Amino acid sequence: MCLKGEHVSYKEPFGYQKPALSDQELATKLDRVDELVSTLLDDELDDTYVGELEALLLDSTEARSQYIGMIQLHTDLMEFYNPSKQLDLDSPVLSQLTQSPTGPTSTQQPTD
Repeated sequence: MCLKGEHVSYKEPFGYQKPALSDQELATKLDRVDELVSTLLDDELDDTYVGELEALLLDSTEARSQYIGMIQLHTDLMEFYNPSKQLDLDSPVLSQLTQSPTGPTSTQQPTD
């Protein structure tokens, strides 16, 4: 049994190759990862299912890729749709953008 915060490392014996999952088994596993990650992102994943999600992630590269993709999408959407996010017009870059002319500067040549 793993306690929260502990990491258990397990190495397969030398030369051991994990049998490949069939397409149906992989699809079932990825569907379950999708369900668990969605529940996690909704802040409703209880400790019982945390272990299941950890086991799925440890067992499959595809599951880890799906997890990372879902977390990244969630993060991107939260950042994009964050209503409290205000532009800091005092920042050097944004203040230059709001004051710059619309045409090319003297050092820039128009391109055809």
